[in-house]
Amino acid sequence: MGIGGYFSTKAERDNYRYLLRQTRERVELSCSEAIQRELLNILGPYGFTALDVRQIAKRLRDEEQRSGVEIEGGSDARGLTSFLLRFGEGVETISTWRIYASAITIGLSYFIGGLIPMV
Repeated sequence: MGIGGYFSTKAERDNYRYLLRQTRERVELSCSEAIQRELLNILGPYGFTALDVRQIAKRLRDEEQRSGVEIEGGSDARGLTSFLLRFGEGVETISTWRIYASAITIGLSYFIGGLIPMV
């Protein structure tokens, strides 16, 4: 069961990496109006206007260009790509330690759960 947890979390990380590449490419190739429409779809239900979204889009683009942070590296990533991943797609980074922690947690849980009835 621990191996299943390992592969499950690894597949989740691979999916994140795929979405990261896809979103990064979409941000680079899209015009600002398309990005603003996408942000308005995300932020509109919270009461943000088109003017607010235009300012947010500009700020997020500027932050992404200024920081140049590699998104996959950690949760401190900033910019338009990480915002769209987190709030648009609903995915966050998955570190390598989480893969092993998942495998160990599930494996130990099943081991202890199977050991208790035997005792």
